[in-house]
Amino acid sequence: MNKAPSKTLTRSPRKVESLPRLPVQIFLFSLTILIIGITCATLFFYSVFSRMVEAKLKEGLQHYTAEIYARPYSIIPGRRLTQKQLIQRLERLGYTRSVSRIPATYREGPIGLEFISRQGRTVDVIFSDSGVKSINVERQPTGEFGLEPELISNLSDGSGKKRKYVSYENISDVLIKAILAAEDKRFFDHVGIDFWRILKAAIIDIRSKELAQGGSTLTQQCVKNLFLTQEKRLQRKFQEICLSLILETRLTKRQIFELYVNEVYLGQEGPFSITGFGQAAAMYFHKNIRDVSLAEAACLAGIISAPNRFNPYRYPDRALKQRNQVLDAMELNGFITFAQKVAAKTVPVALQPAITYNYLEAPYFVDYVESQLVPRFSREDLYKRNYRIYTTLDAELQRAAYEAVQQGAAEIDKLLAKRKDAGNAQVALVALDPKTGEILAMIGGRNFGQSQYNRITMARRQPGSAFKPFVYAAALETPFTDTARKVTPARIYQDEPSTFYFGNTTYSPRNFGDKYLGRVNVREALMHSLNVATMHLAQEIGYQQIVTVARRAGFRGNLKPYPSVALGAFEVTPLEIAQAYTIFPNQGILRRGHAIHHIETNTGTHRQTSPPPEEVIHPETAYLVTSLMQSVLDQGTGSGARQRGFSLPAAGKTGTSNDGWFVGFTPDLLCVTWVGFDDNRDINMVGSGSALPIWTEFMKRAEHELPLRGADFEKPPNVVTVNIDPSTGLLASPRCLKVRRENFISGTEPTLQCPENMRGKFPASWTNAAGR
Repeated sequence: MNKAPSKTLTRSPRKVESLPRLPVQIFLFSLTILIIGITCATLFFYSVFSRMVEAKLKEGLQHYTAEIYARPYSIIPGRRLTQKQLIQRLERLGYTRSVSRIPATYREGPIGLEFISRQGRTVDVIFSDSGVKSINVERQPTGEFGLEPELISNLSDGSGKKRKYVSYENISDVLIKAILAAEDKRFFDHVGIDFWRILKAAIIDIRSKELAQGGSTLTQQCVKNLFLTQEKRLQRKFQEICLSLILETRLTKRQIFELYVNEVYLGQEGPFSITGFGQAAAMYFHKNIRDVSLAEAACLAGIISAPNRFNPYRYPDRALKQRNQVLDAMELNGFITFAQKVAAKTVPVALQPAITYNYLEAPYFVDYVESQLVPRFSREDLYKRNYRIYTTLDAELQRAAYEAVQQGAAEIDKLLAKRKDAGNAQVALVALDPKTGEILAMIGGRNFGQSQYNRITMARRQPGSAFKPFVYAAALETPFTDTARKVTPARIYQDEPSTFYFGNTTYSPRNFGDKYLGRVNVREALMHSLNVATMHLAQEIGYQQIVTVARRAGFRGNLKPYPSVALGAFEVTPLEIAQAYTIFPNQGILRRGHAIHHIETNTGTHRQTSPPPEEVIHPETAYLVTSLMQSVLDQGTGSGARQRGFSLPAAGKTGTSNDGWFVGFTPDLLCVTWVGFDDNRDINMVGSGSALPIWTEFMKRAEHELPLRGADFEKPPNVVTVNIDPSTGLLASPRCLKVRRENFISGTEPTLQCPENMRGKFPASWTNAAGR
């Protein structure tokens, strides 16, 4: 059987159609269009972002441009100042250590310090154990040398940010290294973008499926703070990169770093955000940014990534861990040695009390200065132009005031803690130069971060007996105004329960503690702040005469010629009463308080015209009242100042209403302290127990800082001093049991000698009396 032949199946090859090739001309055309599109887009975005950068640079990168300066610091022989403290002050002013004799440098010697001022003058300061021993300028002895004014603060633009602007030169080397190690170690090498860091961040973001990792350089962070929002979006990241590249072509690396240091957010304290390392160093460590240690620098740098999460006050353990991580990074990158890292890690995070403002920034004073500037300059000019405002503030007295208020407030808190629902009382202090009216220190409250209400200039309260010196001034002025009625310090008044009639009304004041001394002279009446004796004097001279003197002394309250005016039953501010008191140490001349010395603008120097002097009372009257108030401090209601160790010649007066007052002065310095509640509740503390201790502490500190002269008050030539019998007001006889030296306006001194049968003694009860 024949088999059919097998057939071999063959598959014909499949035809594959080839893709048509684009002509070369079309390809090149498309490529050209693409390049043109990319170029146009690049030029467009460059133009847009470049205009943003240029506009910002033109506007000014600093949010605070108007600078507030304290008055020049004077180096005086006898001033309590160490060589180290002077070096710190010079460095804050931008001086550097150098062996070269060039301006703004200093060098240390075995017994002193030599520095070259910015004007090129050679100054040698020799120190002793107690402070400055001598000063030579250009090798010639001198009694005083003034340094350049120190920056207090910059005016705020009302954004709620608190910032202390610092230049790159004033940033400590350890802080620069800490910031680089924590945030951007290749900052000084890249072009604004760290591509390796961006790649690393992108990988982490892809793995986590969210934009969780930042790859921003310091330049990008500056751009984000200045131009963009904080949201995490790719569109914003693109804008950030473009702006960073452009910013790097406009500013140097140092300028960008300086900008970053002043713009970075570093936490929140009260209603203010802490912006910049200058402010953070002041708040967390109470230090200038130049003076932070390695451990403190690492702590500040560790806050950057999450300021609220790593806030050292709220989360000290987290802050410590972050600090140590920064120290590790610094050692890893060669910024510090292993030994330095280990030593720094052993140091605890030594935080200072949380205050948004330190004493030198004088926030209440700066606010007051701004209120004086606004009528003369627009707010836009103050915030956008580089004005330099030179003030009357004394930085050392401001520190003394701050420390005295803090110490006094703590003592008052202890006393009030014994009373239920008393709450915390407020404390305020203002100090003036009585000869010029210059405001030297101002504390408007316990804590500016908690309350910006300036009680020195805004709180109107009754001064109580702190007003009495003006009543006695009106009385002792009568030899010049009323020939029929000449009141002298020896005049006798009856101090016993009394009722005074005024029109159809009666007025029955009482002494503090219902203690009365019987027959007293004018000096004793003010010394012990006797209300009834004061009312007898006021009634004799007329209430209108008191109001007239008070008005001339600058009191603006609702003063009426009623009996109550003699006991201070009207409202004043502490600044108002401070400037009124200048008439006493200033020979009857009123010097109104002012805070600005001069202003430098782009158009030149504008010297601030201080208020003109105004004659209120005669020099003789001013001296007599001052002499009476010296007795208040030495033997009367203000004697607690002597018991607390203040010994310079001084005068003053206590005051008690719902608040506690003390006003006191030397020939060179006048200070008012006030204690009370903001809601005007009665503090139930006399001025001698509330305000006087704070005044005393301030004056003791001021004595060492200035130093204050120990000279007594200048006696006018028309004042004579004689011996009197204080119980009669007549000339003392040789057999008088009590003799007092008393001052009189020439021609008003007693001429009759006290007969032996009229001799008297002080009432036995006077030593137990206390006035308000």
